[in-house]
Amino acid sequence: MATGNAPRGFPRILQWLLAGLMLIIGLAIGILGVKLATLGGTLYFAIMGLVMVIAAVLIFRNRRAGIVLYAIAFIASVVWAIGDAGWTYWPLFSRLFALGVLAFLSALVWPFLSPQPTKKGPAFGLATVLAVVLMASFGWMFKSQPLVSA
Repeated sequence: MATGNAPRGFPRILQWLLAGLMLIIGLAIGILGVKLATLGGTLYFAIMGLVMVIAAVLIFRNRRAGIVLYAIAFIASVVWAIGDAGWTYWPLFSRLFALGVLAFLSALVWPFLSPQPTKKGPAFGLATVLAVVLMASFGWMFKSQPLVSA
């Protein structure tokens, strides 16, 4: 049972963009994550890829549970990335920027997956915060950064 009516117009385009990008990125992360795990690396990428594919399918089916699942995975990814890379810019940027874009799109789509009229303010407020953080991190890439050793 879907928890929301299918959005129409531009929100529908955003929903399909979010779910499509999440599916593509999730498949790439998952498949390459399995390969990494077989070589003795971390299981994180395989698990994150699977979670993203499941979330994408739920979002395609107009279910808010997909966005909730992705939000939990995104928060876990932020914690994991800081624990794995520390506060060094390039390792954090490479681990979190694409996931942050998906979180931004998720915040935009959230109010339109509700069966009843929903206040858009909190979701759009979160989207604004994410947009500012994403733009700042993107702009920070043009500042000289220390070299990261292999």
